[in-house]
Amino acid sequence: MKLLRSKPEADYSFDLTALIDVTFLLLAFFVMGSQFAQAQRQPMDLPRQPGEQAASDSPRALVIDMLKDGTLRIDNQVVEREAMLGILKHEIDADTEGRGRVLDLTIRVEQSAPSKLLSELARDAARVGVRKWKISTVGDGL
Repeated sequence: MKLLRSKPEADYSFDLTALIDVTFLLLAFFVMGSQFAQAQRQPMDLPRQPGEQAASDSPRALVIDMLKDGTLRIDNQVVEREAMLGILKHEIDADTEGRGRVLDLTIRVEQSAPSKLLSELARDAARVGVRKWKISTVGDGL
């Protein structure tokens, strides 16, 4: 009598080692990239006030530095006020669905800068559509 022999099942496997390696490399790249972005910011004498602990690392975040003489910098590049307002307007209008989006704006102002300069900047930003912004501080005050 002839019995049917079962065919040996093929042992298929998928090696995830390469996929895991690539995942860890991407994770390391993005973590280091965000750290370099923080390191590029120039040190400033910020006001000493308690505030929110977490800083925004959103890719849509925009940080404007204001020096005590009123000079404005974005990404360590000096910009004129009108150019800065154009950048703000462009960032607000960047939503392709036409709804407009909330801009994550942080202003870093030197402690010795006159408050008049900050008030003028806030007024001009509101004129182009900025509805919400934050001031960066050093949290060891009060």
